[in-house]
Amino acid sequence: MSLQPSYLNGKYYDHACLRISLPFGNNNFLTIHTKSVTYTNSLGKEAIIGSHPAALGFGVGKYEGSLSITIIREAWEQLRSFLPVNGYGMAIFDAVIEYISINNSFETSRLKFQRCEIKSTNGGSSQGQAGLDVQLDIVFCQLFEGQEEASLAPVDLDKIVTTV
Repeated sequence: MSLQPSYLNGKYYDHACLRISLPFGNNNFLTIHTKSVTYTNSLGKEAIIGSHPAALGFGVGKYEGSLSITIIREAWEQLRSFLPVNGYGMAIFDAVIEYISINNSFETSRLKFQRCEIKSTNGGSSQGQAGLDVQLDIVFCQLFEGQEEASLAPVDLDKIVTTV
């Protein structure tokens, strides 16, 4: 069992506060054996180019997201047993990471990663090299933040919200 608190995007959290939920495996086992979680999402705005002298604005752009989870090898072996043997990198799943405040001093925060796929696994098992940690690099299609599930990119491009 990991004795250090979990590290989430630059901040340390107690294991009692951080929850990781996947649609397979033992989520409690995975949660207490998680050492760090780092995620990014970006929307590369693209300028609309034309012959008009005034600026034409920006297009929606390309959305990119990445998630990195470092877990202890024991948790990776258990998690991998639930993935398909022939090509576990092709498995598509949703992941939810929640911070649950114990004393209600902070609001519960929720991150929902949609359509995740494992991109790479990095780790070592030889003593003195990389330790017994495994880093999972995961790509996802969209990130929804908070209870209201806000997203950086529009869910449906036919319904882009504009303000006046």
